[in-house]
Amino acid sequence: MYFGMISLQQFLETSQLATGFLPAIIFGVALGYCVSAYSFHSSSNAGRRFEFEKNSKRNRNNGGSQLLQLLLNLIRGDSISEQGIHPYKDVNSSDTLSEEERVLEGSLSLLSSERDKILNANKNILSNKDDASSTTRIGVHVDNKVVEYRTPSDLTKDFLLETGGHSFSLDTNANSDNSNALGSDCMIRILSAIQKFSVNTSHPYFFNQLFGATDPVSLAAELVALSVNTSNYTYETAPVFTMIEREVVHAFATLAGYDTVNNIYDGLMMPGGSLSNLTALHAARHQYLSGYYAKQDTSAEIPAPELVAFVSSEAHYSFAKAGNVIGIGSNMVAIDTVPSGAMNMSQLENAILEARKSGKHPFFVGATAGSTVRGSFDPIEDIVNTCERLSSSEEGRLWVHVDGAWGGTSVFSSRPDLKLLMRGLERADSFTCNPHKMLGAPQQTTCFVSRHQHILKASNSSNAKYLFDDRKNGAAYDLGDGSYTCGRRTDAIKFWAMWKYYGLTGLASQVEQRVDILDKFSHAVRDSDKFMLACSPWAFNVNFFYLPKRVRKMLQNRGIDLRENDPVLPDDISEELARITVILKLKLHEAGEMMIPYQPISNQKADCFRLVIAGNKCLEEHNITHIMSTMDTYGADL
Repeated sequence: MYFGMISLQQFLETSQLATGFLPAIIFGVALGYCVSAYSFHSSSNAGRRFEFEKNSKRNRNNGGSQLLQLLLNLIRGDSISEQGIHPYKDVNSSDTLSEEERVLEGSLSLLSSERDKILNANKNILSNKDDASSTTRIGVHVDNKVVEYRTPSDLTKDFLLETGGHSFSLDTNANSDNSNALGSDCMIRILSAIQKFSVNTSHPYFFNQLFGATDPVSLAAELVALSVNTSNYTYETAPVFTMIEREVVHAFATLAGYDTVNNIYDGLMMPGGSLSNLTALHAARHQYLSGYYAKQDTSAEIPAPELVAFVSSEAHYSFAKAGNVIGIGSNMVAIDTVPSGAMNMSQLENAILEARKSGKHPFFVGATAGSTVRGSFDPIEDIVNTCERLSSSEEGRLWVHVDGAWGGTSVFSSRPDLKLLMRGLERADSFTCNPHKMLGAPQQTTCFVSRHQHILKASNSSNAKYLFDDRKNGAAYDLGDGSYTCGRRTDAIKFWAMWKYYGLTGLASQVEQRVDILDKFSHAVRDSDKFMLACSPWAFNVNFFYLPKRVRKMLQNRGIDLRENDPVLPDDISEELARITVILKLKLHEAGEMMIPYQPISNQKADCFRLVIAGNKCLEEHNITHIMSTMDTYGADL
């Protein structure tokens, strides 16, 4: 059966997903399992056994058709053994596919053919062996752009042409006779157009967001979860996924330094870092108000306290939104940072004391472990020390939450430089981390943990008896009542599979590789007269400017050192750099060469470029050279 994975291995290698043959095999097994789960033909597949030969010769020429044949056999309910594929004899099986199944067949064909098409181009880019004969633009392989860029109006027109006359519109006519319903061939053509015009986030030069290429093992787990199609709120409905989520939460809490030996912790998978930050605020408010009202005279009317929370000016914008949701509004106070981008501790202490003096009730401080733009880390240990010193039985205690959505993956490493960034985490009240960002788990994969046992159920439980009932099997393991959502995705399996496969040291190695290559990039920027750092780099983010020749002359005439970590730029040069940065980003985007963001940064008046390595990809030094030379090619005349 091993021959069925040939084209899929190409698929994984070309998008920088595979770290070896086995991850591709795992992905293929899951994909086959997912397809078989959609089959309308019932058959007893429990005894299926998958045996693979890791060292087999892989024929790249016929791999695509063999993979497709394998998947079609699975759809039809055929069985698989180590000898290969043979028809499964069952009176209910059919030699033909329904129209719906043909759509699934077509989408799988797209998966195979699209990656075969870009195999050589991607390998050339990653090995720095561009073939000029295969390009029509500077350095861009026609079949391997980051995106087939279109304006919204052009996209609407071209989508119509590509699909044979089908637009984005949906039928809303209640009196329709369904004569316009699509057949399978038409639907497959539409799916192909969606794929063609979408951004290839697995491309090695997609840097636009804090996510990217998907890890193949994690994607395999996601496919299995999709095929099961359950909701992870009760053990009764999702027994395996419940056990997996409980283990992932336990493991994260252990890495955070919480007391997992005595089960003094809590946590859940969340649909993203924003909702994790909201959960932290919600739990902190519950704990503070419980203590506040417990001390009040219940015979008298109790005024509601005016709560106030604090985050750094570099914190994620989701805190401001979460503040509005929980009702504190403008009482989400932004604390300035020191020049490095870390929270200013003296200002935090003064703000807390000033709030109390004005009759408000400080209850929460949000620390950032890896800010979106700078990548800065707040001093967790110092924040905890300050909050503990300013907490009392009379004033109430301050909850410290660590938003590690981006940089929280540092907890996987035991390297001193990364451990230093997270020092004090074990004393924080809660912590969140997003493996879908740096490590390439499919979106969204987010874990929230707290050192307070049962805090989530205490904050959220509504005792919905139709769902949560102690008399049901496994009810003590139910997770859903600790969340304020009802339906819950089976997100934990995505990271559980990665952790199982790579192990803690393997995950740590991935994190450390990103730190090391970004350090090389920051040195390359310092050593070039065409680039300049916008601020001192942190472990996971490098912010920089591109300098055309005329701007370099302007800087030299003003005596500004291009190798400074935190340059102070005159207003007129900042205005020029702001304009150049935007234009260059748009040119790279429209050409399909690279997607790299420009961002505002607190120590500069001009927007700067930001390089991060997100998703399952590992850049090398020749990729750094390519990034810088491509930017110079497109920006030299600006």
